[in-house]
Amino acid sequence: RLSKLDLDKTRALVLDYVTVPGMPGDFNFQSGTTYYVSGMCDLVNVTLQGGAVIKYANVNSCQPMQIGAQNYGTAYLILEGTLTCQTTAANPAIFTAADDDTVGEQIYNSTHDPSGNYYATPAIYAHYGVSLTNVCIRYAAQAFYVGAGCNLSLTDTQVTDSGHMAVLGTGYGYGGPVTLTCNNCLFSGPSDWAILDYGTAGDTYNLNNSTFDNVYNFLQAYGSSYNSTYAVNCIFANIGDFGGYGSWDGGNNGFYN
Repeated sequence: RLSKLDLDKTRALVLDYVTVPGMPGDFNFQSGTTYYVSGMCDLVNVTLQGGAVIKYANVNSCQPMQIGAQNYGTAYLILEGTLTCQTTAANPAIFTAADDDTVGEQIYNSTHDPSGNYYATPAIYAHYGVSLTNVCIRYAAQAFYVGAGCNLSLTDTQVTDSGHMAVLGTGYGYGGPVTLTCNNCLFSGPSDWAILDYGTAGDTYNLNNSTFDNVYNFLQAYGSSYNSTYAVNCIFANIGDFGGYGSWDGGNNGFYN
């Protein structure tokens, strides 16, 4: 007897990425996996493995915010606890646009062209500060945002084609001082500001072996009447205005326009 071969011709769409739920608690971004952030995702303790790709929905209708708080109508990650980076220079974690098909899996309905759009406001919002190593962020309205009295430490990190590298403080001088540390980092625009500071007086920016290029304003300080920048072995290229109030110190820096 001849067996019957039943071929289902119905076309199906296979999604090769993971959509991050709104309140997953502890979360592990695994190497070799693409994740899609479509709105607010409230995380507690996070492990970030090298090779993980996190993509954000298009939020181009929302301008980069002028207040140090997350925008509930856009895509972003909240970090309530700790973040452990299991990344390397050869295998960084990448945060980018849903329309960026150059890395990770293609997101459904991707336009294949992220240029001119913003995709995260912010990419990472850390209530209590955060330290990151070997991370790349692309096409974010804001890359990082930390609250008052916190530290933001970036090492071997790149932020490109984004509106702001760092938003500091909770709004117009309230809360304790904020410290930003950049070690061997790159921030390359075109962008509005590298640092948007809503902290109190006494905020500090420690910049070491870092490059800032193609930025309209290096610093916009709304709440801080006095801040301190200490830069060593840094390159500042194509900066429209350095802005802010306070002191500059350090050495072996290059300024190019």
